[in-house]
Amino acid sequence: MRDLYINAFHSQRDNRVRPMDTSWENIVALFTSEHEITRQKEDSSLFNGAHYKSVAEIPEYSDDWVLDPWSGDMFAKRRQVNLIENDLLVLDYDGGVTLVSLTTSRLRGKGR
Repeated sequence: MRDLYINAFHSQRDNRVRPMDTSWENIVALFTSEHEITRQKEDSSLFNGAHYKSVAEIPEYSDDWVLDPWSGDMFAKRRQVNLIENDLLVLDYDGGVTLVSLTTSRLRGKGR
């Protein structure tokens, strides 16, 4: 089985790619557990399921990586030019909305 690529970010403004080492079982547990619903999404931690270039694959002279001044670690930036592939499709829906109702309203031409 091939690896899944999961990255953690501290907020929407955080563009440092931090790959996480986890299993499919942990991902399922995360998605199916109770979680806090927040209105301030821009300050919440987030993740994505994308495979990005490693820092070694990014030219030194480019603006596509960032140096953390406190740790001295280098990170690929979360941006299109560093994206290799997406591994997950994640839908975020709250407030009693179901995936079936979203799909049904889209098929009927509503919800645009």
